Amino acid sequence: MASSCALAARGVGVAIVNERLAQAYVRDQTVLGRFNPDILHEHAFVVSSSVKPSRLAEEFLRMLSPAQEPAGDSLGGDFGP
Repeated sequence: MASSCALAARGVGVAIVNERLAQAYVRDQTVLGRFNPDILHEHAFVVSSSVKPSRLAEEFLRMLSPAQEPAGDSLGGDFGP
């Protein structure tokens, strides 16, 4: 994404990227426009089924997926003791 935004900022292309992420690359000459229709962003996380994620990884997953079940349930892994 950084390359796409850099090229667009130099006037040699366009980049269709997430608005929130594009903010980091906005320069004086950069023009942001809204894309219609909205582009839905989907994400997935892959974790080992045999190794419990670290506390940091579990918190990261919870923070990015607040509407999902707790990490062990939503990811299909058994992270219990």
